[in-house]
Amino acid sequence: MKNPTTSYVSIAYSMLILLLFSCSSDNTVDEGPEEEPVPIQEFFFQGTLGEEEFNMKSELYASGVIPPIDDYTFDFGGFGIQKRPRNINGEEVEFCSGSYAFGLFPVIGSDANIVSAKLFIRNIDLDQCSIENERLGLEDAFANQDFTFAEAVGDDRFNQVTFFFFLPDVPGVPENEQDFYRSNEENSNSTFKITNVTREEPNSFAIEGIFSCRMYSHLDETKFKDITDGKFKVRILTNLDRDVNF
Repeated sequence: MKNPTTSYVSIAYSMLILLLFSCSSDNTVDEGPEEEPVPIQEFFFQGTLGEEEFNMKSELYASGVIPPIDDYTFDFGGFGIQKRPRNINGEEVEFCSGSYAFGLFPVIGSDANIVSAKLFIRNIDLDQCSIENERLGLEDAFANQDFTFAEAVGDDRFNQVTFFFFLPDVPGVPENEQDFYRSNEENSNSTFKITNVTREEPNSFAIEGIFSCRMYSHLDETKFKDITDGKFKVRILTNLDRDVNF
């Protein structure tokens, strides 16, 4: 014969377990689908090359946010400072001009075979060489001065821009025979206008604007396409604090 006390204990224990599971289930909160992270900053090149639209972009997110996988990453290669000594009242003083670059290229290690691009902004007059003069010179140039497209590789006029547009790789074609397009040939009908400037940090700017230009084949300069409805937002870093020269 079963001990009734043991039976009652077993029943009570079972009811307690069921009650605990029931409470746990009732307290479950339906959080719904996860919200997509919202970028705090976006850099891009957009427009139409010939008859093909392009839209390259890279997004920045707040610290601690896990961003979605991005196709593009920043490239700043091609920057530099040119120093020109001048004699002022018997004293040699260095004056500087700066060149800056910003590109959007496929993320390193990515298998993506996609278009990419790079903008060069060359020969901005910075007055006497100092990091503070560079900051002030860039701020003034971006806000108040005009920029034009360089029309030759050696065009060393102030405030020149050059745009490069890289096509997806063609399978089976050697690297030195892959084509890309560049703007540094005749470009009298081009436009380049900065519409917004933001000082992000003491030594970086975000500049936004519109452009149009003629792009020439790297392999055959008689072959060209026009960029229309071009838009850009790029980040420009100062140079003198990086101690670079060319």
